[in-house]
Formats: sequence, C-alpha cells, structure tokens
Amino acid sequence: MPDASDNYPIIPHENAGAEDCWGCLVPKIDGEQVRLVCNECGAVAAMITREQFEGGFCSRGLRFAEVTTAWHPHCGAVQTCPGFSSVDAFICSERGRGVSIERSIQ
Repeated sequence: MPDASDNYPIIPHENAGAEDCWGCLVPKIDGEQVRLVCNECGAVAAMITREQFEGGFCSRGLRFAEVTTAWHPHCGAVQTCPGFSSVDAFICSERGRGVSIERSIQ
C-alpha cells in the first residue's frame, strides 16, 4: 500500500543550492517532523512538519519552475512530473507500473 512518501515530489539537491551534488532529497519521517535528506551526500536540506509532508507541501525555494502532467491511458490517473516540460513515460502512482504515453498535458 503506498504511503505519503510515494507521492512526494522528487527534488534534486541542486534545487536546495547544492551545485556539486547529483543526489535527490528524500523524506525521512521522525515523529512529527520530516527531514528532506539528500540520498547522495546525506545533507539535510529542509525540515517540515508531518502534516505539511502528508499534504504535499514543498517550500517555495525547492519548487520547480517547470511542471508537466500526463494522463494514464488506461486508468485515467493524472501524474504530475515536476522539473519536466514533457514526459514520454512514467511510473503510475496508482498502479506502480511503467506507462508509455503519446503526449503530456499542461
């Protein structure tokens, strides 16, 4: 069963100012606090409350300028892809399977 971590956006560490790190920020839940930790270098880039995390909050400084969305051609779920202007494939957040698509929507 998916948890809130499965729907949290993938955030490159460089969005938090780490120009020389190729890692991504992943949520680490510790009680009522959530640390956004780089999976490459281990740096803590931000801390948010568990309530913010479960609501999908992402601080303005970590957000992407570009975001695209794509429809799953079979189940109709909409997939949000921050940091991309278009996508050709994605992993369905509802079914957890790879999907190839003809075009993305905005």
